[in-house]
Amino acid sequence: LEDGYYPVRRQVMLAARHGVYPVDGPSWIRSATQAIDTLSGIGRTVSQETRARIDGIVAANQPRLQALVLLLALSSFITVFGLYKTHAAARMLSRQEELADVTLSIVGDGVITTDTSQIVRYLNPVAEELTGWKADAAIGRPLAEIYRSRDTFAGGERVNPVAQCIAENRLVTLGREALLTRRNGEEIPVQDSATPMHDPNGRVRGAVLVFYDASSLRHAPHLLSYHARHDPLTGLLNRREFERRLDELVASAREV
Repeated sequence: LEDGYYPVRRQVMLAARHGVYPVDGPSWIRSATQAIDTLSGIGRTVSQETRARIDGIVAANQPRLQALVLLLALSSFITVFGLYKTHAAARMLSRQEELADVTLSIVGDGVITTDTSQIVRYLNPVAEELTGWKADAAIGRPLAEIYRSRDTFAGGERVNPVAQCIAENRLVTLGREALLTRRNGEEIPVQDSATPMHDPNGRVRGAVLVFYDASSLRHAPHLLSYHARHDPLTGLLNRREFERRLDELVASAREV
């Protein structure tokens, strides 16, 4: 361009001012054609060099690109699998909670659950009936406000079985009746027990209070006998009854 096209162009521009052209038409066309050919050659060279460089970059980074694609595919699989497991666990938890709600709604005892601060988290229908509090109104309130009880014989304050079971991390059964003051002020005799709830790591995360109307049992000796032999929370044989039956089986086996 410097040696061919630009000098001729300058001459033409200068001659155009005076009307005298030192270069004729064919010469100008040849010079312009050479310049265009030079530009085309430069473009082809740049294109070839660029393509060669790109091919080299792709070839050099192909393993990295393949690893990146594999990593992305693996990450997508892990994400999808994790979402599937999460949804499956959520569905299972929902079914378990539904089953627990159904179970607690049909048992004959009142059931109240609390957190470690003794804030009410759940009441089953029997607990609603005995305390006079609906679950919607009771949940979120302190247990002492919902389950107000006093010692039947001594009167006044009594040991809080929920506070004791949380503090000592064990089942607490006080073993004698208490008077439960319902929301309307009426008092009814109850028997209660409390057991701690644990998280997956074994830490106490709350308590379950189980209680029943003791007045309904005073005229039902067979129910009193049943409760004397069975655990009030699980309904299974208690330790004393289990040992008694085991002793009977051992004695029977010796006789044989």
